[in-house]
Amino acid sequence: MSERDKKNDNVSRIGRVISISGSVNSLIDRGDELSEKGDFLSALKLYRRALRLRPQNDDTRLRVADTLLDMNCFAEAAGVLAPVLRQGSPILRLVIFRLAHCMLGRSEFRAARQLFMLAVTDGDEDDVSEELSYEEMANAFECIGACEQYVDSEAEEKRFVRDSDEVELERVLEEAGKLSEQGRFDEAIPLAEGAYERHPDSMELFTDLLLNYYCDRRLDEGKKLYETAPQRFKRDFTVQCCAALIFGALGESERVEKLVSAITSHGLEQINDIVRAYTVMMEIGRFEKASEYAEDLCDIEPYNRNFIHFAAQAAYCLNDISYAKQCYERCLAIEPSDSVAYFFKKTCLETLESGERIRYQIEYTVPPAEFLRRVERSEEIANMSRDEVAELYDLSRDEVLRLTDWALNDKSSPYGDMYLAILEQYDPELAEALIRRIIVEPESSKAMKRAALAHLNSIAPNEKFMLYSDGNVNVCSFGKGADSFAEWPECYRRIAELACSRIAEKAPDLLPAAAKLCYLYTLGSYKKRPRLPFGQPEAMAAAIEYFLLKENENYETPNLHAFAAERGVTVRRISNALVRLLTTDFPDGFPFENTVSESETDWLGSMEGDDDYGPDEHGSDEHGGRFADLINIADRNDGGEDDDPLE
Repeated sequence: MSERDKKNDNVSRIGRVISISGSVNSLIDRGDELSEKGDFLSALKLYRRALRLRPQNDDTRLRVADTLLDMNCFAEAAGVLAPVLRQGSPILRLVIFRLAHCMLGRSEFRAARQLFMLAVTDGDEDDVSEELSYEEMANAFECIGACEQYVDSEAEEKRFVRDSDEVELERVLEEAGKLSEQGRFDEAIPLAEGAYERHPDSMELFTDLLLNYYCDRRLDEGKKLYETAPQRFKRDFTVQCCAALIFGALGESERVEKLVSAITSHGLEQINDIVRAYTVMMEIGRFEKASEYAEDLCDIEPYNRNFIHFAAQAAYCLNDISYAKQCYERCLAIEPSDSVAYFFKKTCLETLESGERIRYQIEYTVPPAEFLRRVERSEEIANMSRDEVAELYDLSRDEVLRLTDWALNDKSSPYGDMYLAILEQYDPELAEALIRRIIVEPESSKAMKRAALAHLNSIAPNEKFMLYSDGNVNVCSFGKGADSFAEWPECYRRIAELACSRIAEKAPDLLPAAAKLCYLYTLGSYKKRPRLPFGQPEAMAAAIEYFLLKENENYETPNLHAFAAERGVTVRRISNALVRLLTTDFPDGFPFENTVSESETDWLGSMEGDDDYGPDEHGSDEHGGRFADLINIADRNDGGEDDDPLE
């Protein structure tokens, strides 16, 4: 290539870069305008276009996630955030903060609390992520408090002493429920029947047994059970729903009409109740009522894809095909790879042309015929050569993505691992995004998570990642030395919560330093001392607060006695907590320099220790020369004696 050609080629490349950059900026600006007006779907479409043009743009990715959070699409937002959950990401802390809101929106309070704590406390020598702003920090601690209320309320309920009958009933309900979910009704029904004979007053057991009779098509037994039930059971909304299903299957229209009137007379407010009423009305063919319930659900959560599917199903059964098609298009605007919405949108188009409708089923999946077609197509792909698969991905990428969405979301599909391997080969960035989404998605099956972990191990070995499991969020690694927040004792969590909440009120600009200090102290101490004596978490939180205020030039060092009285701890406990803090073996190095000589540590010799971390019997401390100027209590006016005679 000549010099002139090289110059022209460079100019054209620069022009393309400028063109893409300008296009991305205009898309983002227009998206911001639409988002401010509340047109989230249009804004989301523009943000996604901008992200496709510049995939590494972190601000655009956060905009997509924030828009989905505004729409209460928590699972979709987690999917957008998951690819950035990697060590060394400059927006890692911001991503964790948003992922915590995803978990909070899904009522996963334990996981949300741990993620909020991780967002404000995570930090080590390799952490280069941007700190949360003061508003975000304040919001995080407010959300932590909200999560604590729910978690503590659950714990309070479990503290009450229960008799053996109640424990047995809970065990039977759990065991029978698991069997029912697996379709093993021949085992679940005898177990529930035996328990109901012993506990005839259990409404929950009666309802489960009635529903199991319907699912196993033992309709006559279900009818007999309902007719012999006490009147207070028959007035229950859930019991009426189960009975309507049974009498509808038996063809007793008069009984069904009475039960429909009873069901619709309830003023339903809970989402689960409205979903149950919708499902029953669809099953017994009352599509007008089902459509009303679906619209109520969409009014509550306008961007919930499940609810939009409900509205589309009811509209299709009412022969309002155009509206059903619009609903499916709305689903595809939220999630472009939604394979179920894609199939039913295509079905609506075919119905508009031919006038022939298919029969809907209640399950949120494709009909059996379409399921078999996808299985056959997947088998064809599995038997293709490497070159044939590469050609398929080049020519029919959208089809592969839709099949991947189906394989990962339909629990009956055995092809999830195969499609992940295909994406890993031909689109590794997208594969890693889906893998990380599976890992952080609470509803992912254990088998699918194990497959995702195996793929991620090959993509990013020895890299830290987030794993949601049984109400906990673990920070894991394929290498050694992984630290799991789920394993931290509650007493160390309390230290961070107390210290950071108080610093946030008094000195908000010191909040990042307080969070990091709590984090480092916990890492250096919790394995050696997993349980702290009564009062030590409060003392350590006060010590960290005092330490930071004393060291910062912008704040006046508080009077120790007044400070201790305000915090409800004694001077001696704060002093000993300072000793423990500054003699901790910090794993990643202490965040402050030590420039203090041994001669400046006389104050340590006058303190009385209350545990193994304090001075010895001669009044000295082997660690005393470190950081003495940082913890020298200059305003102590009584020589170190504690004025609390009980301490």
